[in-house]
Amino acid sequence: MTSGVLQRAALSTLLVCAFGVPVQHTLAAPVKTQDAPKQSDNPLDPNAVPAPAPSQTATGADVDLKLVEPGEGLYKAYCMKCHGLQMVTPGGGFFDLRTFPLNDKPRFISAVVNGKRAMPAWGTVIKGSDLEAIWAYVANYQLARDAKGKAGDGK
Repeated sequence: MTSGVLQRAALSTLLVCAFGVPVQHTLAAPVKTQDAPKQSDNPLDPNAVPAPAPSQTATGADVDLKLVEPGEGLYKAYCMKCHGLQMVTPGGGFFDLRTFPLNDKPRFISAVVNGKRAMPAWGTVIKGSDLEAIWAYVANYQLARDAKGKAGDGK
């Protein structure tokens, strides 16, 4: 006998002895469970709605330019206090986001979600598309700066 059958038999004996209640057993076929279809590859919330497809820029940066404007509002709400208005750091050892490497989005995401050094973890507050929007705002600063630099080169 399997352990499940033995456990049910022991429980039946206990119920009959303690309460005088006979229990009738039937063996049922094992129940198969199916995993719900995964909605997203978001490690924090696998059921999150997937973010829109990002645009690839000439630098290889993963930026959805439609998210820059909402990202600016989120930046002002969550990031500006430490990282400064328009990412001009007010001093005090805070990272200058204007210099964040465009090809290192995973590092940016990890720092925001998990925190780093003096920066608190924002993973329970800033998620999914909001995180993507903040990245778009930060990355767009450099993309705009680089575009101005190239236009000023006369090339």
